[in-house]
Amino acid sequence: MENKDGTWEWIEHIHETTGKQWLLETFQRTARQLGRFQSAYSGGTALPERPWLCRPFFRSTWAEEDGWTGFMNPAPEENAWKPPIVQGAFSDGQKSRVLQLIAEKKRFFDINDRLPQVLCHNNAHRRNFMWSRSPQNGDFHHPQTGEEELVGVGWAFTGPGALGNDLSELVGSSMYFCDYDPYDAETLEAALLDGYIAGIASSGASIDPRLVRLGYLIGLSFWMGAILPGWAAYMLPPESGVNVPAMYGHSVEEVLAGWVQLDAFCLDRVDEMRSLIYRLGL
Repeated sequence: MENKDGTWEWIEHIHETTGKQWLLETFQRTARQLGRFQSAYSGGTALPERPWLCRPFFRSTWAEEDGWTGFMNPAPEENAWKPPIVQGAFSDGQKSRVLQLIAEKKRFFDINDRLPQVLCHNNAHRRNFMWSRSPQNGDFHHPQTGEEELVGVGWAFTGPGALGNDLSELVGSSMYFCDYDPYDAETLEAALLDGYIAGIASSGASIDPRLVRLGYLIGLSFWMGAILPGWAAYMLPPESGVNVPAMYGHSVEEVLAGWVQLDAFCLDRVDEMRSLIYRLGL
C-alpha cells in the first residue's frame, strides 16, 4: 500500500510444519498439489496474460549463444568443460550426450510447445515450497491450529510451459540442492509422477499420462541433464567463492559426486524421451 508518507508491505509469516529434510511422502503430496493446480489450465481455464510473466522458459534460457547455449559450447575460450573439476568428474560419454542433446534443442522445444500448456512456477524445488498451517480465525499467535496448506515462494520465473515441466524441477532441482539423495532418484521420480498424476485426476481433468511424462522428461533433460556440468563449473571451483557446505550441506566432493550421478540419471531419461516422442508420433 502506498501513500504520501511511503509504502507499506505485508509479508506472510510462514510456520513450516515439516522438518528441513522432507520425507518422501511430503514430496509426493507436494507433487499432487502441483498437479491439481496446473490441471486447471489443461481443463479449459485460459492462461493469464500479464506483462510481468516470463517468456516460454526453455527458449529464453537457451537463447542462441546467450546463457547456457554459449557456456555449454566447448569451442569458446571460456566454457563449462574447461575447469579441471569438470574434466575430472564428467566422462567423455556424458559430454557427448550433453552436446548431442543441446544440438537437438529446437526440436524438443517445439514439441514442448505442443503439449498441454499451463502456468508454470519454473523454479519448483523443495526450497521454494513450504507446508504450513494458516491461522485459524485470524489468530496469528497460534498459526499451527489452522488448516495445513502448501505455500510457494520464488515466483520470479513464472510463465507458460508444458504440463509436467514443473514436476521435473521438483524432482531434479531438489536433488541438485541435495534435499533428496540423487543415488535414489528413481524412487523420488516414481513417487512424484504418481502424486502429480493423482493431483490432475482429482481435479476431474482427463489427460493422457504419456503427455505428462513427456513434459516431465523434456524439463528434466534441459534443466538438469544438459547443464549439470555447467553448474559444476560455476559453483564448485575454489575461485567461484561459493560456500558449498553452507549452500548444499555437503562437501564439494560429495556435491560433485551427486551431480555426476544425477546427470547420468537425467541423460538416461533423454533416451526414454526420444522413444516416447516416436511412439506418440510427435
